[in-house]
Amino acid sequence: MIVESIKKLCNRQGITLTHLEKKLGFGRGSISKWDKNTPSINRVKKVAEYFNVSLDYLLSMEDYSQFEKALDKIQELQSKIEYLKKII
Repeated sequence: MIVESIKKLCNRQGITLTHLEKKLGFGRGSISKWDKNTPSINRVKKVAEYFNVSLDYLLSMEDYSQFEKALDKIQELQSKIEYLKKII
């Protein structure tokens, strides 16, 4: 789960996991192993600081992702309502 969250953050920043590992001084492929081997809190903290997110956000990003999708849908519906108000 944490690896997927980090991959999503990398995608948003337009960087690869390998680039992130190099930037943070981690061994190549080390983050990919975090789903099987629990990383140290210091390493997770470095990743969170790099992306300027909280540890909570990083560790439970799936919850936030669902929330963000719901907000996007609400905004889309509000735009449609405004459009309909104009044409009615």
